[in-house]
This record gives sequence, C-alpha cells and structure tokens, in this order.
Amino acid sequence: MSEPAEFDVVIWGASGYVGRIIAETFVARRSPIRWALAGRNLARLAEVRDAVGAPADTPLLVADAADPAALTATLDRTRTVLSAVGPYQVHGSGLVAACAERGVDYVDLSGEPRWARRMIELHEDVARRSGARIVFSAAFDSVPFELGVQLLQEAATARWGAPLPAVRSRVSVVAGDGFSGGTIASLAAEREAGPAGSPVVLPAGFAGPEQPLPTKPAFDDELGVWVAPWVLAPITLWNLHWSNALRGFAWGRDLTYEEMVVTGPGPDGRETAAAVTALMADLLDTNTREPGEGPDRASGDAASYAIQLIGAGGEDRRVSTVVTGQGDPGYRSSARIITEVVHALVEDRPDAAGGIWTPGALLGGRLVDRLEAAAGLTFAVS
Repeated sequence: MSEPAEFDVVIWGASGYVGRIIAETFVARRSPIRWALAGRNLARLAEVRDAVGAPADTPLLVADAADPAALTATLDRTRTVLSAVGPYQVHGSGLVAACAERGVDYVDLSGEPRWARRMIELHEDVARRSGARIVFSAAFDSVPFELGVQLLQEAATARWGAPLPAVRSRVSVVAGDGFSGGTIASLAAEREAGPAGSPVVLPAGFAGPEQPLPTKPAFDDELGVWVAPWVLAPITLWNLHWSNALRGFAWGRDLTYEEMVVTGPGPDGRETAAAVTALMADLLDTNTREPGEGPDRASGDAASYAIQLIGAGGEDRRVSTVVTGQGDPGYRSSARIITEVVHALVEDRPDAAGGIWTPGALLGGRLVDRLEAAAGLTFAVS
C-alpha cells in the first residue's frame, strides 16, 4: 500500500461471541492504536460498539469475506486484521489468502492444525514476498504454552548448553463454564477434516519423534495428583513443534511434548479424572451451545488457570515454568492475550519479515513483558 493505512487493526467478526469480548478488551485497555470493528451486519456492529462502551465514532466496516470486492476494500484501509471468525477452515481461508496477497498482517485465535498446515503450504511464499505477517493461534491456544516452553528452554540452554528433550504440561483451571459454541464448532470442523497422520508433521515434512498423546487418566507421581487427557493438547503439540521449526530447531529435533489437565489428588481426583476423560471424548457430540453463545460474564471473570511446564533430560536435568492467567482461558484471557499480540506486532515489530509465524517465534520476550503488564499473566521459571 502506497499510503499509510487508515487503521492499525480491524477486528473482523466483532459481533460474534469472542469478537465482542475482544472489542471490550480494546476499550478497557484504552488502546493507543487506531482500530475499527468489521462484520457483515451494520446494526449488530453498532450494538456491539454501544454494548462494550466504545466511542460513538468508532468506525464500523461492513464486509463479508465471501465478497471479494468488499474484502479488498476493507483490507486496503488497515495494516492488520484480527480475525475472530471461526471455524477458520470454513470461514477463514479466503481472508488469509487476501491478507497474504495484499501485504496486510493477520492475527487469529485458531486452533485448527490441519488448516494451519494447509495455509502455510498455500500462502507462506506469497506472504514473504508481500511482507504480510500471518499469525495463527494467538490466544490461550497456544501462547502461554509456547512462551512457557521458550523460557524453559532458554533457562536450560543457559545452564547446560542444550535444550531439554522432554516437556510435559499440567493444566489447572479454576471455575469457568465450559466451551463456547464457536470453539466446539472449530474442534468439530477439525475432527471432520479427517485423520491428521502424525500430529507434528510440518509443511517441510519434518515429523519428529513419536509424541505422547494420552487417552486415559494417569497419576502424576512427581506432582502427586491425578491427570486426564485434554482435548486441546493436539493443538499445543502442533504449535510448539511449528514454533521450534521456525526457530531453527533451537529446542532440538528430538523434542517430545505431553499435555494433560489436573483433576486433583486422592480418590476424588481419580474419580474426576475418569469423568473428565469421558467428557472430553463426548464433548463434540454433547455440546448444547450454538456459535455465538458462550460462558456468561460472571463465570468468565471469576475463572483462572495455571500451567506447569516441566522439562527433563539426562543427568537429572530439570526446569519448570509456571504460567498463570486470570479469566476463563478460552475467552476473557484469550481476548487479553490476542490484544497484546496485536499491539506487539503493530508497535514492537513493524519491520519484522513477512511469512507465517507463531506468536512467540515472531515476538519473543517482548510479548512476555506485555502479557505480564497488561493481560493478567505471570511467568516464573525455576
């Protein structure tokens, strides 16, 4: 684009459940960057603007990703698109292609590894030429995990000169009210896309060692708690290995990763682990929420989470990173996380190379600082 863009970021899909929370987060943050709301229905955009307390003159852009002319007109007005429209493999491919072609940065909350791999194969070269920075999974999936592993491996390399080959994470969620209809729709779309093969096959063909993907409850001897399989684990697994590849395999080519959710100690923890395992297996078939519906505000604000990432290697080498966050992870906290990713991209890395990135590989330690300062996250390495 020959002239400076009118907006730093357009929030695409602002009238949806997550889009509305993101807009609210921009308002609460008193964002210094220039932003607008975009969607298919002007009346619904105006409703969101008023509901979240945005200024009356907040720009509202009517556009449909399926309308090439409207899409082009919108992209020509902005430096960045923040997309909250999922499932992304249903609604997002055209928007990614257009951003890559026109040199417009793109950030989303996707948790769809098959789709991400396809987008990389189709658009990586185009994005590099145009200068567009395409950033997937810029929320709870999988920023806290990626940055936690980044800090863990930096500590290991500083202490022993090499990264640790085995990392496992234990996720604890306090309160919350389940998944939104949009999240379930994305998980369902990923399942319906068919078998993925190896969960870490990257576009360049690297598959890495066999990865642990637990399907049954287990007792974690080190922590003294029961743990259960976690439906989001394959998403983190993909993103961590993709991040590692973008970093030139700084974390080693033999990296393995396991992720499970903590259910507690003793008989109660064991019983809960069994119940969570059953719930995760049936989640996509028993959901009652439609896209646009999700946890209520009170439960979302009251929720919190903690992620303990434990790296291990030979000779009793061990490093742990604990990441904590406020708000339900998939929505309130995710909105704060992606808001900081966008601000870091616009303000901290305006000259970064085009291509398709993970948030941590692109933004690094500066993103850690922003998340601690403005998004309610903490990172501690021991």
